[in-house]
Amino acid sequence: GQPVPNPAVEAFQIDVRVAIPERGTVSLYDVLGRRISATRLRPTPSPISERVKVSTAGLAPGAYIVVVEAPGIRETRRVTVVR
Repeated sequence: GQPVPNPAVEAFQIDVRVAIPERGTVSLYDVLGRRISATRLRPTPSPISERVKVSTAGLAPGAYIVVVEAPGIRETRRVTVVR
């Protein structure tokens, strides 16, 4: 899914639909490639949708990259933080 709302003020949500036997992560990176935060996904044998909420509190306004990673999967999305 896409980050909603985008632009984000205090937080955004992203819907993730994957089947992973191991844990995956949803990470937030700044434009310099530094990981700001990471949220673990629940392991599941069959595809399910999981809504992940990511806080942007305390972040400077600007562009960020959301990365969803699991074994064999790497998806990226852009999100903008505003105040």
